[in-house]
Amino acid sequence: GTLGGAIGCNLAGPRRVRFGAARDHILGFRAVNGRGESFKSGGRVMKNVTGYDLSKLMAGSMGTLAAMTEITLKVLPRAEKLRTVLLYGLDAVAANEALTKSLQLPFEVTGAAFLPADIAAMSGIDLVRGAGASVTAIRLEGAPESTSDRCTRLRALLRDATNAPDEELHGSRSAALWREIADVAPLLRDESATVLRLSVPPSSGAAALTRAQSLARCNGYLDWGGGAVWLAGADGPALVSATQTTVAETGGVVQPIRNAPAGFSSPDELARAIKAAFDPNFILNPGRMG
Repeated sequence: GTLGGAIGCNLAGPRRVRFGAARDHILGFRAVNGRGESFKSGGRVMKNVTGYDLSKLMAGSMGTLAAMTEITLKVLPRAEKLRTVLLYGLDAVAANEALTKSLQLPFEVTGAAFLPADIAAMSGIDLVRGAGASVTAIRLEGAPESTSDRCTRLRALLRDATNAPDEELHGSRSAALWREIADVAPLLRDESATVLRLSVPPSSGAAALTRAQSLARCNGYLDWGGGAVWLAGADGPALVSATQTTVAETGGVVQPIRNAPAGFSSPDELARAIKAAFDPNFILNPGRMG
C-alpha cells in the first residue's frame, strides 16, 4: 500500500501493456543500505547519465538491498474517458487471440484480460458477474471523442472476428472492473491459498493457463494480453510444481505473491553477490535472499 512497496516489488497493473512496469517510471532515489550508508542514484529529470542504473536494480528487489527514503517518478495525466469492450463466451485460446489482435492494432489499448466463467462469476460488476460465461475485457482510454470512436471501431472489428456476443462498460463500472483485475480480487478470497503469477510470452498465455490447471487444482485468469497468468490454489506445493512444469514448456518465470511454500525460489549466484554487496549481514527483509 506504499509507493516504496510498489517500486520495491516492481508492481504493474493492467496498464503495463501500454505504459510499462513500475521500473519504467522511476527516475531516481535516495536510500540507506544494509551497512547503514546513505546513497542516491538517478536524478529529478529524464536524461541519459553514465554509471550504474541502480534505480532499475532497486525496482523488484523486494526490500532486500536498501530502504528507500526518497523516490522521483515520471508521471502521466489521468485519462478523461474510460471504456471497456467485453466479449462473452470465448475459450482461453480464442480470447488470447482477440487480446493479441487488439494490442497489435492502433487502438491504444491500456488493458487486456481474460476471465474464465468461474472468475467472472465472482465480479462485482453486473455485466461481468451475470454473463454466465467467460469474459474477455479490453480497455481504451483518452480524450472523450477519441476513446468513443476507437471503442466503436474495435468493438465492431472483434465482433466480426470472433462472432462472440459483446457489451460495453463505461465510467465507474469500467474502472471498478479493472480495479478487481489489478488487485487480483477473485483469487484473494481464500487467505490460505497460494497465489502465483506467471510471466510468459503473451501468445503463450492461454496454453500456460490451461496447462497449469491440468496439472493442479487452481483458479486463474489472464492479464497483460496473456503475458501474465494469475493462479491460486489450496495445495501450494502442487501448484508450484505445476507452474514450474508450465514455464519450462512455455517459457517465462514464476513469481510468488502469497503463501508460497518455503524454499520455492532461491537466488542465483549473481543475486547473492549483489545482496552481499548492499547488505552483507543480511538484515534487510531476512529470508527473502537467503
